[in-house]
Amino acid sequence: MDISIELNILFPNNSHPLQRKRIQLLVDEPSVDHWEQAAGIVISPKDRLKLWQVVAMVDPNYTPMQRHPGSQTLRDIPDQATLVRALRHAAFILGR
Repeated sequence: MDISIELNILFPNNSHPLQRKRIQLLVDEPSVDHWEQAAGIVISPKDRLKLWQVVAMVDPNYTPMQRHPGSQTLRDIPDQATLVRALRHAAFILGR
């Protein structure tokens, strides 16, 4: 899914290429490993909100996972639609 507009707003001037890549990979291929690499990325610098926090804002049923090795399952990972909603929320609502 193309989230280049959202990423350009969240990370202007192609800043933070590693974070951009991790978020794009997570949206393209949601997995526990990709989520662990992207969940802690600050996507709303003004509010210092991380990706997992913005996911919780747009999905009231989402509950953050506890960091116990091996305890995460794929259902703990937000689906693609929720991730995109969170990125759009951060870019177009929080970013104003």
